[in-house]
Amino acid sequence: MKSINSMRILVTALCVIILIGIAGCGDTETETIVHITEPYDNISTQETTICVGGYVENTDTQTVQITVNGKEQQANIYNGDFYATVTLTDGDNIIIISVDGITDQVNITKIKRQTAGENDIIGQDDAPMVLIPAGEFQMGSDDGNDDEKPIHTVYLDAFYMDIYEVTNAQYKKFAQATGHEEPEGYIYVNDDWVWGKPWSDKKYNGDNQPVVCVSWYDAKAYADWAGERLPTEAEREKAARGGLAGKRYVWGDEWAPPKNAGNFADETARKVFGWDRIINDYDDGYAYASPVGKFTPNGYMLYDMAGNVCEWCADWYDENYYANSPESNPKGPDSGNYKVIRGGSWFYDAYYLRVAGRFSYFPSYVSANIGFRCVQ
Repeated sequence: MKSINSMRILVTALCVIILIGIAGCGDTETETIVHITEPYDNISTQETTICVGGYVENTDTQTVQITVNGKEQQANIYNGDFYATVTLTDGDNIIIISVDGITDQVNITKIKRQTAGENDIIGQDDAPMVLIPAGEFQMGSDDGNDDEKPIHTVYLDAFYMDIYEVTNAQYKKFAQATGHEEPEGYIYVNDDWVWGKPWSDKKYNGDNQPVVCVSWYDAKAYADWAGERLPTEAEREKAARGGLAGKRYVWGDEWAPPKNAGNFADETARKVFGWDRIINDYDDGYAYASPVGKFTPNGYMLYDMAGNVCEWCADWYDENYYANSPESNPKGPDSGNYKVIRGGSWFYDAYYLRVAGRFSYFPSYVSANIGFRCVQ
C-alpha cells in the first residue's frame, strides 16, 4: 500500500482528500484493490464541492466510477491514483467508488451553517469568529462541585469568539513570526504521560488538529500577537451553552451523548488504551485529539466546546468566586495560583463534559489535552 502524496493535498483549497481501504475479489488471479480515505478534516462537512481521491492496484482499468447520492461520474486513473471533484448536498451524502466490480463507500455529512453573514468575522490571525450576543445567562450549576454554586445571573457585553480551537497550523505562524518556542510538554504515549514535543508525534501534529502542550502564558502570548485575548470564564460558559438555558451539556440534558456530539473518552479509547473510564456505547472514532470542527456545533455554531481539548480561560481560579462575582462582565479574581480551564477533552469522560464544570491548573502546566481559543 502506498500513501497519498503531498501533490494531491494541494489540488484545490476546496478539496479534501478522502481514503478508505477496501479489497475485494475480482475476476483476475490478483485482487483489484480500491483505497480511499476518510474525510481529512471538517471541510468535508462545510464545503459544497470537495475532492475525493485515492489509488487503485492490480487493474488495467483506466477509470473509476463514482456515484454520489445516485448520480454517476467518472475519474481517470493516473499511475494508480485518482481524484475527482464531487458536489455534496446538505445532510448525509453517500459516495461509492467502483473499479472492476469492486466497490466501497464513504458517508459524508454536510452541515449547513446557520449563522448570519453579518455575525461572522475573520480574526487578525485569519481564524473565523462568530458573534456571541450581549445579554444575561444563568451561570453555574447545582448538581456539580461546590465551586459551581450558587447559580447566578451574569450579564455579558457582546464579543466575538473563535469558531474553532487554535490549530497547529495557526500556532506555527505565530511561532515563526515571533520566535516563540515549539510546544513541549506531557504527551500520552503507550498509555502513559511522558515529556515530549507534540509536533514530532503524528498523533498530535496534524495541521488542523488543535495545538496542545501550550501553557496559559503561551496561549496569552498568541492571543496578544493576534490582537485578541483569552475568554473569561463567564464568556466561555455562555458561549458553550449556545443559547440553551440551564442545560447540563452543550447538546442539552440527554445522556449518553447523541451521535457526533464531540470527541470524548469513548469506545475507540477503550480499544486503543484499554480504558474502563469511558462513555459506554459512544464512539467518536478518535483516541486522541481530532481535527477541529469534526463534530456537531452548538447553537452559536461553535465547534468542540465540549471535548477534543480543554481550553485555557483568562481568569484566576477561586473556588468561592461565584458567591461574590460581579453581575456584569466578571473577570475573575485579581490574583491566584491557578488558571481556569474549561471544556473537557479526548482524555476525559462524563464529569468534565458538563457545561458548568470548572477545573484549573498552574498557568505553566503543559499537556497534550489542553489547548485554547481566542475572543475579541
